[in-house]
Amino acid sequence: MVEQDLELQRIYDEAVNSPSKESFSKKRFNPFGVDELYLVSGQNAYFNKHIEQNGLNNISVEVEDARVIAMLHSLVLRFGHPANYGDNNSILYVTAPGTNELGYARQSFPSGILEDVFCWQGDKKYPFPWYDDIESVDLIAGEDECDYWIRVTKKLLEIKKKREKSIKFEDKEISEEQLKNFMDRVRNVLNKFCNGYNRLYFLPLNQILNNKASFFAEKIREGRITGKDYERELSVMKTLEQIIADTANNDPMLFLKRLQSSESQWGMAILGRVESPIKYVEIKSIYRLLQEYFLNHGYEKGQIINY
Repeated sequence: MVEQDLELQRIYDEAVNSPSKESFSKKRFNPFGVDELYLVSGQNAYFNKHIEQNGLNNISVEVEDARVIAMLHSLVLRFGHPANYGDNNSILYVTAPGTNELGYARQSFPSGILEDVFCWQGDKKYPFPWYDDIESVDLIAGEDECDYWIRVTKKLLEIKKKREKSIKFEDKEISEEQLKNFMDRVRNVLNKFCNGYNRLYFLPLNQILNNKASFFAEKIREGRITGKDYERELSVMKTLEQIIADTANNDPMLFLKRLQSSESQWGMAILGRVESPIKYVEIKSIYRLLQEYFLNHGYEKGQIINY
């Protein structure tokens, strides 16, 4: 069972959910005292219903949505190769409160989409895209977030078409009618990610000590191994309790302090079932905070926001 912590929610609403420069420029926030031992995971609103029914277990993009995202990745590709979004094993990324969890919770999409499809890495900022060779997509006051990302998607497709003279998928040229139908599917998927509140889920450290854990689980994260290979990789992993013993002399508090100072991009992967109860708070995305801020500071709906 997952439950909203109303007192924690009040603290987060004041500190990071208000539409102010101080709020949305805040990179780290830790509401816990030194004797409160939690790990935290930021999750997109897309997964809320699943998590309410299943806890923090087997979180993945729905199969049909995964197909759309993988195809979109292939169509707008600048670098790399289409990601496998549909076959991930149960894996959960966590970190210590006050590290990079706030940034992930404020993203409109999971990293696999935001980074792999939209190539949004490093110093994330609007308007987008922000490469030197791409004209950015204006941020418009009052625009629905899904509409903003549809315009971004169309811009990326336009760039790809200019570069390659056509839009292809699996070496087959896509007609304008096919592209229009596909964009309807893209809108449906993006709309699922852009509506509702993202969340931070707080896991008591002693609740997951027996779970396998790793800082290097990229093959599992990317869905590149399954079946016996997955079981073999899992069998040689240490439990979180063993990692704490090896790296922090059996001191969970010291372990959390070291996690807080870690520069890991993703935090730590926790594998296996995560048991309830788990509390959460709702987090506004950066896009929502920016829109609220500018509408509160004189912008009318439809105006282009001057950066």
